[in-house]
Amino acid sequence: MKKICCIVWFISSIATAQSRDAQVSELDSLIQSALRDGFHGLVWVESNDKPIYYKGFGFANESNNQKFDSTVFVQIGSTVKDFTRVAIYQLVEKRKLSLNDPLSKYMPGLAGEKNKITVQHLLNHTAGFPMGIKFDAEPLTKEEMVEHIRGLNLLSSPGVHEKYSNLGYSCLAYVIEKISGRSFDAYVDEYILKPLGMHHTGTYRPNFDRNKIAHGYRQHADIGIILDMPHDQDGHLWSLRGNGGYLSTFRDMKFFFDSFETDKLLSTPAFRMAVYDSKQPTVLAGSDMISFYGFANFPGIKARLMIASNHDNYMGHQLLESIEGYLRNGKNPMGKVIKTVEVDSPGESAEVFDLPKEGAGLTIRRYVEAFNSGNANTMKAFFENYAKSGDGFTPMERRLQNYNRLFSDLGVITVSSFQTRADGSWEVHVGSAKAKAIFNFQIETKAPWRFEALQIELGD
Repeated sequence: MKKICCIVWFISSIATAQSRDAQVSELDSLIQSALRDGFHGLVWVESNDKPIYYKGFGFANESNNQKFDSTVFVQIGSTVKDFTRVAIYQLVEKRKLSLNDPLSKYMPGLAGEKNKITVQHLLNHTAGFPMGIKFDAEPLTKEEMVEHIRGLNLLSSPGVHEKYSNLGYSCLAYVIEKISGRSFDAYVDEYILKPLGMHHTGTYRPNFDRNKIAHGYRQHADIGIILDMPHDQDGHLWSLRGNGGYLSTFRDMKFFFDSFETDKLLSTPAFRMAVYDSKQPTVLAGSDMISFYGFANFPGIKARLMIASNHDNYMGHQLLESIEGYLRNGKNPMGKVIKTVEVDSPGESAEVFDLPKEGAGLTIRRYVEAFNSGNANTMKAFFENYAKSGDGFTPMERRLQNYNRLFSDLGVITVSSFQTRADGSWEVHVGSAKAKAIFNFQIETKAPWRFEALQIELGD
């Protein structure tokens, strides 16, 4: 009987190895297609609780020929908000804070409905705050942030509407600093990074080897690294503090997500699941429309992915979606962008119509990708990088308000067809689980092909 068991195990092992080799071959083929479209970055894939793929492609820093490999530090964007959430829950567990505490307890001088804003509202993006006060790279001191909030008109009453807000998470960082007596970076380092052995994560504290930091590239032009942005001695200024701006490695980030299966950071199961629940489909990602980092968990197919990229012409979320499509359906989409949509049968997916990857078509493709993120921060980055602004154009705040309403009406969209008109405008037909619509884009007729205007006709 023992011999038979050994033979069965041996045959099973061979079959598993062959299956894994086939998966690696298919992933190689899929990623080669992405490389032709301009992907540079790192890809890590785990299937059935075992890592099956971890490779780097292209250059993290073209000036010194630093290729993407496991030693490169990448931006993790809005994933920093998950550190902020952990820190808040830790302070609750230590009974130094309540989720029902009003923000005014820690930030005096608030008036009107702002006195109703609670820590929970800030966590849930329901405080009524706008996206932010300034762009990420613009200097903003703590004092300037507080004064701005005191004079701010809320977009909605606290607790009524969800609106993604970097400012809300900077307020949480402010609360963490008030209670702990430490800078946000110092708190995260002491109570999150060190306990997990995440020695290659942070901003200015780990003394990163600058030659190993992935640069960002906008239309192939090097825009440098995030550490070159204006900052204080104790971390980022307040446009980024608590909501973004960290560097890390895939190894460190795996430590972070694995920790939620334990009580290393949080002893309360409900708090752990509020940050990351391994039993639920999850995508945690951050992007400034140039650099991208994403972690995805798909328990239904027992797969986890991490992808990072640093070029705006092919950001990592496109590849993440394609790899998910392959793992879910067992088919190689050969580089086509796969969008998972809400449909009647679980697990079905739809392909985005093959919009051009150059000129005005590329701008529209980027718009659709930003739209489908469901993230106003990502949409804002699109408008900042690829849209005209100033006199005669819709203000940013209005653009984002329109986006939030439209995404609420449509959800994730798929492009079914498009046509160009003689005046240079584009008629793009889209559909979703909720409705159909026609997007009429006005795009510059010459490089850099910036977005100018959009009119939308909603159907049934």
